[in-house]
Amino acid sequence: PGSFKGKVLLSPEAGDDIILHPIISSINSNNVQKGTSFFKNKLNKKVAPSFFSMQDDPTIPGQLASSPFDREGVPKKRLTIITNGILDNFLYNSYTAKKARRKSTGHASGGATSTPGIGVSNVFIKPGTRKKDLIIKDIKEGLLVTRFSGNLDVITGDFSGIAKGAFYINRGEIQFPVKGVMIAGNAYDALLHIVEISSDIKKIINYNLPYLLLDDISVTST
Repeated sequence: PGSFKGKVLLSPEAGDDIILHPIISSINSNNVQKGTSFFKNKLNKKVAPSFFSMQDDPTIPGQLASSPFDREGVPKKRLTIITNGILDNFLYNSYTAKKARRKSTGHASGGATSTPGIGVSNVFIKPGTRKKDLIIKDIKEGLLVTRFSGNLDVITGDFSGIAKGAFYINRGEIQFPVKGVMIAGNAYDALLHIVEISSDIKKIINYNLPYLLLDDISVTST
């Protein structure tokens, strides 16, 4: 395809790299307190479309990251992160909670010999109503990206890199695989302007992620 600015459908793996990774960095209260979180002033504000919700749930039996207690022995519980596009919570361990005069959310992480960090457990993004294949049928021109290899600044959200395992979409159909195609944009802007979320969910270790349709992403043939 030629270069264009438009729709890019991210697989769960690519969405993990481009969208989820910056979110998890920005809800880490240590980053918030250091001033390196893009979300530092966005609590209770709109950061995503109204159909986007995300939670962290360590209480589900059989899930990889399920546990009754965190690294510091604080009981874990389900925590909403984004509800209907609104940022609900940051993740705290005991140290950052004390600095913020809050209670720990039970997200202390790390091994017994290290200083406790902050980490998620089982992350869920709420699925949409249509399967990926139906979403593709409504794309006049776009790109399906199954893997991303490039640079992403979690502080600013700016990203650029090679779309690997990519397929050109034209008039609602996958036409052919493409190589050497660059994609670029801003993760936080893309999160705010997600067009659609698939009903298909894929489990990636402790993340449960759908396909995400983004718009206004720069696609450049090299």
